Amino acid sequence: LMVDNNIYSVPSASSIAQFYIGCYYGSLSGHVNYKLHYDYLLKASTYHHCNALYSVFYIYYNGIIKFVNGVITNIVDKDLAKALEILEMIGDRECTYAQHKLGNIYGTCNEIVHSKDGVVFQHDVNKSIYWYRRLIDNDNVVTEQNKINIAYNIGVLYLTDDSYELRRDKEKALEYFYYPLL
Repeated sequence: LMVDNNIYSVPSASSIAQFYIGCYYGSLSGHVNYKLHYDYLLKASTYHHCNALYSVFYIYYNGIIKFVNGVITNIVDKDLAKALEILEMIGDRECTYAQHKLGNIYGTCNEIVHSKDGVVFQHDVNKSIYWYRRLIDNDNVVTEQNKINIAYNIGVLYLTDDSYELRRDKEKALEYFYYPLL
């Protein structure tokens, strides 16, 4: 996946059009063509189109298969290592969807998930809190209610996690539960 290196680049009109064409071929119409869906999203994602990048993350996270006369055909193989790489890249670019998903993945993953390249996802409360904190501090978060919900998630991690790093820190949990009152 080649992406424009300027993390502040603005999606071009053509990348926006490519994103919508990709959506059209993915599910918005009766003309489903998963190969074109993937190709257009990939093109749009090369120009920092957050929604396109997030869609490409999900494609690698789940893979794309189709059934033709009872035969399964892989369009894109599931690749968790690539999915995580894309998700962290767009999280670093202040994409709120990605930051939220990363907080959820690291905070709720109850087992180690392997790919052909090794361990990809595992419970890591520090990474979860890191991504949730980035989300709270992100100016792109739409509402204060979203920030309150995210603060609550962090508080729950501090209250319930038995990891060595946290050891159920009730005072820290309360700081996040009181976030709306600050």
